[in-house]
Amino acid sequence: MGCGSSSAANPVYKLCFKAQEKHTPINISDLQKSLEGLPVEELNRPEGDYGWTALKCLALWKGRTPAEDAKGNLGEAAKMLLAAGADPVGPQFISGPLGCTITYERYDVMAAILDTLSSSQWESVVANLTAKKPCRKGDFVGGEWIEYDGKRGYVTHQVVDDGGLMTRQSGLTCVIQLDDGTSKSVDVNERLVVLPSVYARVKAELVKAASAAGCSTDVLERLHSLEERKGGYIDVSVID
Repeated sequence: MGCGSSSAANPVYKLCFKAQEKHTPINISDLQKSLEGLPVEELNRPEGDYGWTALKCLALWKGRTPAEDAKGNLGEAAKMLLAAGADPVGPQFISGPLGCTITYERYDVMAAILDTLSSSQWESVVANLTAKKPCRKGDFVGGEWIEYDGKRGYVTHQVVDDGGLMTRQSGLTCVIQLDDGTSKSVDVNERLVVLPSVYARVKAELVKAASAAGCSTDVLERLHSLEERKGGYIDVSVID
């Protein structure tokens, strides 16, 4: 039994979690059989050590290569789960199925979810996506667009003081490329405000889906206002 699974878990979750864990395609025939007669409340019940639903497993499935990604049957599987009543957003947007597809660029699952959103769900999604976020000390902000002392820029990299050892921890300072072309090294703390941003392709997919859904001009304008993320990184440094 792999970490995150449970003998008591519903069969749909177990099938989706195993595929996510092992990087194997979803068996559509098995999924159809597992969905038969499964109550909606069980389909949406958080399972395993991580508290994921079956749909979130699909949102977090990521192949090692684009070719492996394309063979995962994730889009078709997501449509089946959604048709069976899977919650596309979850109780917390950023960690829910749709939020995960946006963060980790799981486009086939994202498209399946976006096609099901109601007008009220679109309003909630856009409100979450376009909210500014106050930074906290030590937050990872690499690649984020930010406001600092009334100026706008993006974080090119984040510096870690680790005594020369390799680390994955975010650092306490970062380097900001400001709109005026200058760069500035600053502490990562409450003086930084993270501006709402997504990757360029994610933004395009959101705008396309919202337009197709007949969303209001206000919703479309707010989606267009999203900054486009850049690729920040962690810089391992020794600080005297």
